[in-house]
This record gives sequence, structure tokens and C-alpha cells, in this order.
Amino acid sequence: MTCYRNGVKYLILLCFMGLAVLNTYSYWRDSRNRNTDGTSMQPDVIVEQRPSSTPFQCPFESWNQVHSDTVTNENLHLEWIQNNISRRDNILESQIRLLSSFVYPDHISITTNSQRSYGQKVYCRYYNCLREEISNSSYQSIFFPMNVIRCPRRIGVKYMSISFDSEEIPQEPIPLVYRVFEAPIHEVSVCVGPIYGSESKWLEIAEFIEHYNLIGVRYFYFTVFNMNEYSRKIIDEYLRTGEIELTVIQSEYKTIDWQFHLLQINECHQRSKHHSKWVINVDIDERLVILDDKIKSVGSLLSGYNNTVAEVGFAIRRIQKTEKLPEKYESDEQIISEMEFLKYNVSSPVTWGAYKTIYRPEKIAAMYYHWAYQRYPDTVAEYVTSEVALLRHYRSTEKNILGSGWLTDPNYKNFSVVPEETEFAEKLKENVLKKIKYVYDQRVLYCEEIAEIPYEEYKEFGHDIFNCTFRNETVAHLVNRKCLEFHVDRTTRRQVSIQSLRSLLMGRRMRDSTSFIEGNTKDLSVESSAVVIVPRTTVAPGDTNKVSVIPFRPLHFTAPPKNGPPGVSPPPAPGGQCGVAPDFTPCVSNEIASKSLLECCKRKNLPAGCQQLCRYDITQAEIRAAMDRGECGIFNVAPFLECASQGKDSSECCRHRGIVQKTGPQCEQFCRPTQGLSALGVQHIVCGNAVGDMLHCHHSGVRV
Repeated sequence: MTCYRNGVKYLILLCFMGLAVLNTYSYWRDSRNRNTDGTSMQPDVIVEQRPSSTPFQCPFESWNQVHSDTVTNENLHLEWIQNNISRRDNILESQIRLLSSFVYPDHISITTNSQRSYGQKVYCRYYNCLREEISNSSYQSIFFPMNVIRCPRRIGVKYMSISFDSEEIPQEPIPLVYRVFEAPIHEVSVCVGPIYGSESKWLEIAEFIEHYNLIGVRYFYFTVFNMNEYSRKIIDEYLRTGEIELTVIQSEYKTIDWQFHLLQINECHQRSKHHSKWVINVDIDERLVILDDKIKSVGSLLSGYNNTVAEVGFAIRRIQKTEKLPEKYESDEQIISEMEFLKYNVSSPVTWGAYKTIYRPEKIAAMYYHWAYQRYPDTVAEYVTSEVALLRHYRSTEKNILGSGWLTDPNYKNFSVVPEETEFAEKLKENVLKKIKYVYDQRVLYCEEIAEIPYEEYKEFGHDIFNCTFRNETVAHLVNRKCLEFHVDRTTRRQVSIQSLRSLLMGRRMRDSTSFIEGNTKDLSVESSAVVIVPRTTVAPGDTNKVSVIPFRPLHFTAPPKNGPPGVSPPPAPGGQCGVAPDFTPCVSNEIASKSLLECCKRKNLPAGCQQLCRYDITQAEIRAAMDRGECGIFNVAPFLECASQGKDSSECCRHRGIVQKTGPQCEQFCRPTQGLSALGVQHIVCGNAVGDMLHCHHSGVRV
């Protein structure tokens, strides 16, 4: 009995526990429904979420994780500043603009265009890849030499700037140029003196680079103050091939000349540090010549010097340069005759009066025009005898320029002819000519080169947009010993009838002596009803005027037969033979032949604008006008001529009428259209100039 009562108690307890669980589940379910379905009744809940993309973080490359607090040799620089070593102030009111900045293994250098800041205190300002200044990174430094600031390294720096007060807003930062090399990547390079002045330098630049290439130099540092566009093309070519590095100095001054030369000297010194082992410091008119046959390159010449040698000096021989350089390329013969090393050989004796040096950039503290102002301690200078190597200086004899009057200097008396070594000169001539022709031997774009698809796509904007020239354009005619000129709107092709020029020409005929059409010297009278079409507007290079002036240039057309207007053939003379050489007189009248031609055009479903042209007496002017209006296109030419030829080959007639000579070989296929036509393009537009001859030939073959 006791066991029974205990069992009932357990059952009742289990029931209560089940009810409690059900109640709890119902409450949870209702609460969940209220939270999901009744959100309009609940306050907004803001949940912080991580952004989908994190802010950009500048990368810290391995080379860019160096921090230093001082600049190497800083105390030594201060000592030299106190003694005015290398001080040379100039242009005292110039702006101080940033030129370049370089990062080396142990410091950073910034160059400016200032020639008046020697010894002045300045703050280095550091920026990351986003051009944001790195906090608490500025460093007070000093100008030494003239336009150079040295700064310690900072981690993550990509741009640099300067200010003259720690609170001053700095100049716009400039990027660092990488120079953190374990060893120099070039054995010997050239710091080329600044390019400036009005004289064209394109030939001199090519000759300079190709000369040094032949003696083993593979890299050049150029600095441009100003240069004309034509000369800049050769610089761009050597930039393309990776042989040069270019610095362009911008200034507030309209003219930058020799007075700014030291800016280039110092900037190139910093640019070449840790980048080139040796640097040749010369101007564009100075060429190092190796005279010892056993020495094949400048690298082997310098290889014998130990690590204490900071610079090596070379004597000079001045060569009289009596003329200016050519303005532009004209021909191979002109280039060869103007190459300085071939043209000028009247030479002075060897002198050390203004010698130049090849130096080790890291071992030099400050440079002068020709040699080092100050070398670092424990270094020496060496000098090469003139029997081994020297500099040929092609010095202008022009008066009233820097250094003029040098011919009266006693150091440069007793001139003699000293040419360049023959084998070397021949190689140099070949290399210079090849480079010049690659850059400057240019030609016009011929319309025949333009593919059919782009021409058809863009021709609606007018033929002039293609800036091309047809190979078979006629020669300009002289009228009264000068060109008859008229204005042509750039967007409109005007058709000018020769007959409309009657009053201007005063009834004069264009004789064989003053008028010809590519070998056809037939008498073209003013009374002719042929039509002249101006195919394109002639615009001078660089001229963007909407209206231009072009000479009167009649296109190819055949002088009309004496017994009828162009395109209209008379019936055969009684007893004459039709359809054969030399006259190829039509055998069928124009009216009957044209009717047959129109029926064929309709069968081929030619557009209505083309069907109006389906007659044998059609004129060139009518065809061109229909094409210009878009009524009949170049793609309708093939079926039109197939109809006109009636399936016959009129090549013999076309040869007699000189169609190839007048228009080009690409037009000969229109004389035998049933044999198939090649893809048509702009090269075939000129064929329209001989359409009268072609129709005459096809008419002569018509048989009904």
C-alpha cells in the first residue's frame, strides 16, 4: 500500500513538472513572436558592426623600415659651412622650390632651385604614401651644399617637403626617388650639363649619347631648362629605351641659362649617389676620347683605381665649332655633313686649364662646375695623361656668348687638324644616323592605308578628319606665275567649276608649260566643262584655324574629245571600226546603252540615288555629289561597274587611256569588275577621278 501511495505522488510530481515546462515554452514562443512580428511597436536597436572594408594602410616595404636620428657627416658639414666651403650665392630673390628627393641607405637628400640658402636652417617634413604628414617626424637640418638638404631616415616615408619653421605650412610634398641599393646598379654614367637656349640640340644629343655608348657608358642623367619641341623628340626616344633619366627644372623666370648651371651639378650629384659607381661630369658638347688602343671602355680605364680615389681628371682639347646646329632633319646626306665629330676637327693643343673629372658620388661632399669643391676625408684625386684619354670640347666660336673670345687665349693658339679615329668615327656615324632616322624620318599618312571599316564608321564627319593624303594627288598648277588661292571651309567640300574661273583667268589657257597632270600634258582649256573637286583642306602644322588657304589643284580628269563633252561618246563614224584601239569608239548609242545599264542597276537593287547615276554620260561631278550626299556609297561601286561593263573586260581600253597612271594600280580592277573586286576602302576613292574614262571604256564594249 505504501508503494502504491509513493507511485501516485511521483506521477503527480511529474505532471506538475510537465505543466511548468509547457508554460515556459509558451512564454518563450510568444515573446519571440512579439520581437519578430511586432517590431513597429519596439524602439530601434542599434548594433555596432565592423565596416565591410578597412581603411587603406600604407605598406611598409622592407627597405622603408629604417629610422635614424642624425645625418652622416653632419658635424663635418657644419664645420665646412662655418668656413664657407663651396659657398656661391646667386639669384638672391628667387623662390625656393623643391626639385627632387632621394632616399639612400642611411639618409635622405632633398634638392631645391635655391642658390641663396647656403647654411640656412630648414625643417625636413615627412609624408606617408597618402601624402599625409607623419606625426612628430620633422627634423631641423641645414642647406649644404648650395641647394641640398640632408635629412635622417623615417619609417614609411614616401614623400618629402621642407619648411623654415616647424609650425609653417610646408610646400607641396614631392616623391622619394629610390636609391637604397646594396651596390650601384650602373658602373659608369654621365651627368650631362643643362640643356637650354634657342639652338636645336636634337642632333647633338644623339651624337653625344651614341658616342658614350661606344665607350661603354649605358646611362645618362639629363637636365632640361628649356628645349624646343623638335629636340624633345630625341629625348623622349631615349627615355623610351630606358637609357636616360630626366630632370626638368621649373622656375618663375622666363629665361633659365648658364647662371643656373650649379643647380644641375648638385642635383645630378645627389641623383647619381648609390645609383652609379662613377659619374662623368661633362656638358653636351664634350666627348671623352680613349686614345690607348689597349683600353676598350671607360669602365676598364677606371677599374685600376682603388677605393680611396674620389675623382679622376682629364685634360681637354678644344675644337672650333664655327656654325650652328641644323634646325630639322632633311636627309641622310645633311645629317652626315652636320655631325660635329666629322665636320669640326680644327683643334687646340691639349690643356689642363679647364679640365673635367669623373667622380665617385658618395665620396664627394660638394661639386663645382668642373671638379669637386670638397671631397670627404681619406680620399684622393688622380689624373689621366692626355696620351691615354682626353676630352674633345666642341666649343662655339660665336661672339657675345658665355666664354666667347676664347680663341685669343694663349692656351689655345697653334691650332691643328686632329680628326676622330677612323674606325670609331665610322661606327658612330652609322649609329647616329640610324637613331636620327628612326625618330625624325617621318612621312605623311596615305589615305590608301586606312582600312575600310574605320573609314566607313567615321566618314560621316568628313574626309578631313583622317588627316591623310592620296598618293596620286596632282601637282599644283601655276597660273600667271603664282598659285591661284581660294578659301575652303574645313567642314564643307566645295566644287569649283573651271568655267567659273573664266573671269579670274582672263581667258588664258593653261598651257603645257604651266599645267600638267602626272604625265598627261594635254591642253586643258578654260572652256572645258570638266569639274575640279577639292578633296581635302590643307592645314599647316599646328594651325587650328577653321578656314585655310589652299592652291588651286585640279584632280585627275581627261581632256574631253574635240567632238563631244566628257563621258558622251558620238556614234561611230561612217566606215569606222567601233570598240577597238586606239579610240575605242562606242558601238551603241548613249541612249540605248544607258537604258540597258539602268535596267541592270534595278535588277541589282541599287539604291535610288545610285540608279540616277546609271547612264554612260554621267559626269564625275554628279557621281562625287551623290556620294557626298550619301545617296550612293563606295560599296555600290562594284555592282554599278558590273552593270556598266556587261561582263566584259575593258582593261585594254583603260591602258590606252592611262587610268593607272592617273589614279594608281588599285583602280585597274574597275576595268574588269566581273573578275572580282578586292575589299574597297579609302584607297579607292581616288578612282572616282577617272570614272569618265572607265565608263567610256565600258561603253565601248556594250553590245545590244
